[in-house]
Formats: sequence, C-alpha cells, structure tokens
Amino acid sequence: MQLPLVSIMIPTYNQPQYIKQAVQSALAQDYENLEVLVADDSTNEETAAVLQPFQGDKRFSYYKNPQQLGRVANYRKLLNELAKGEWVVMLDGDDYYIDSSYISKAVNLIRQHETVVLVGAGMKVLNEGSGKEEFYGLDSPDIVFEGKDVFSRYKHVPAHQTDIYPRALAQQLDFYRDPSTASDSESLYRLCLHGNVAYIPQAVAVWRVHGFNTTYNRNLGKQIKELVFIDNIYTYARNYLDKPAADDWRRNMYTSICAHLLHMAFAAKQYKYVVMIVLRYGKYLGWKMSLVYLLQIVGFYKQPVTAEI
Repeated sequence: MQLPLVSIMIPTYNQPQYIKQAVQSALAQDYENLEVLVADDSTNEETAAVLQPFQGDKRFSYYKNPQQLGRVANYRKLLNELAKGEWVVMLDGDDYYIDSSYISKAVNLIRQHETVVLVGAGMKVLNEGSGKEEFYGLDSPDIVFEGKDVFSRYKHVPAHQTDIYPRALAQQLDFYRDPSTASDSESLYRLCLHGNVAYIPQAVAVWRVHGFNTTYNRNLGKQIKELVFIDNIYTYARNYLDKPAADDWRRNMYTSICAHLLHMAFAAKQYKYVVMIVLRYGKYLGWKMSLVYLLQIVGFYKQPVTAEI
C-alpha cells in the first residue's frame, strides 16, 4: 500500500535568519512520500536567496506571494492552494524539527487507527534571549484518545508545529477562518471534536521564542479583543460537549491566556491593558486574583505575574 503524501507547509515573513533551519529540518524527515512548501510573504528577496540551494530537491517548492497576504491568509493559501498532501502540518518559518522520524511515526499511528483526525507531539520552547529551554506537552506514554478529551484533559495537544491533520477535513471545517493570532488554535480545537487524537510524547520540534514573534509583538489591545476566539470555540464545542465540560474549558482558557497577556502588559508597563483585562475577564480570573493584579499596578503587591505559553 502506497504511503499517503504528507505536506509540510512553511509560511514565512522576513525570517531569512531562521528559514534555512526550518527547511533543512523538514527535508531531513525520513518519510518517503513528502513535500515541503514555503509560502514567502516577505517584503524583500532575502528569503528567496537563502532558499536557492534547496531548489534542486524535487520534494521542495518555493512560492513568493506577489502581494503581501498577512499571516493567516498565508496559512490559507498553503492549505487550500499549494499543498497536495492527504495529510498536512504547518511549521512556522522560525521553528524547526529535531526528530527526523516524526512524520514516519505519525503516519504509522494514522494507519493503525482509522478514526484519528490529528496526531500531535511534544515540543521544546526555546527562549533565544535567555537561552532557557522548556518542554511543552503531555507527560505520558503514546496514547490515542477521544478528541473531546482534549477539552477536559489534554490542553497541550493543539500545537501548530507538531499537529498533523487531514487536509480535506481541514478544508471542510474552514481552517484558519479566524483572523486573529489564535487562528491555529481555533481551528485545531474544532478539529479535535471530529474524531480521535494520537499523541507522541517526545519533543519533535522547537518553538523558537524571540523578539520578532507575532504572538509577542502584536498590539496588546488587539490581542485582548481577539480573545473572542475562545467564545467562538466554546459555541462550536457545545454541539459536542456537555455544558459543564465546555464551561470548564472556557474558564481555563481565559485564565491561562489572560495570565500570558497580563505578563506582557506588566513587562511593558502598559497598565491600562491590565485594567482592561481585569474588567472584561475578572469573572474568569476570580476576584482575589483580579485584586492582586490591580494592586500590583500601584505597588502594593509584589508577587510576579506568571504566564503560560
């Protein structure tokens, strides 16, 4: 039986210093039936020059957008226009794989379990500034579980760099329909409700955190407004989950993402956004923590705000 074609889709924007490692790690996969696609949304030709040496590899294709599309539209172009694989994975241009057998392992799980709609894996988060490296994922053996369980037990499963999913189903579900920085999570969480999920606990990729990540540089006010994506997922999930499970998931999501945004707001000394988050989402944070955040502004409380990735 012929192995299914897998597309590694690599969107990039002005990342010539990182893109070579991303492409090298993708082409280093030992899986036989593979294509690696780069959709370049850059404002210059540096990325094209860096990737020129890969043009001789039949598995590799490079596309330069004639007009800048933006992050999410570039995702959609890769998925809907460029990729030909039955299964696909989106690897951002500043991240890279560290396990050359990951695609092979994922496809083995897919072939063993017909109901699987997503294969995820652990990854490492590398902070370039501090050099600190952390593991992000599930501390468990290889598992296959109901996708609905992601909402109550496995919050680390939706991770764009490692999640392999069927292209046809993703198109049916209108992947990357949400224009926010959380477009990937919004799509992946909805996907999990349509079948089983397989998981490989070892770290297979590196998410590189640096001074140019969209997640960390986008206007905080916009990111706060974009939190509506949580309610969008919640509304969709209510078709598949009972209300208590969906409510718990929504509360946990708001709590963890607000902590991340609060961390950035305090670091930037943009206290108006601290107040905005507390006023809008205090019901999820709880009145005690909300009070703590407000007291930190005036210096009455010194406990640092922690942030979840």
